[in-house]
Amino acid sequence: MHVLLRLLINAAALWVATQLVSGITYTGDGVSLLGVALVFGAATASDALGMGFPVAGFLPALKGALVVTIVSFGLSLFVSDSDAPKRKEVRT
Repeated sequence: MHVLLRLLINAAALWVATQLVSGITYTGDGVSLLGVALVFGAATASDALGMGFPVAGFLPALKGALVVTIVSFGLSLFVSDSDAPKRKEVRT
């Protein structure tokens, strides 16, 4: 469930970036946006895969990355880490 919430947060952040940053557009549907959110952190292959998320150069990509980071961070504050794996405390 935690992974799904993170995916939805990234998709929402990408959508916000398309609304705020000129040079970033989105022409697909919601399912494709989830696909873009999946590959966004690993590679910029969404355009090559025909997912409808072109970015027109370095400056829009930089601005978009900043918007996505800020929005993802803000939305993540509302997501509990209760189902995340617990770390064992190591005593030295």
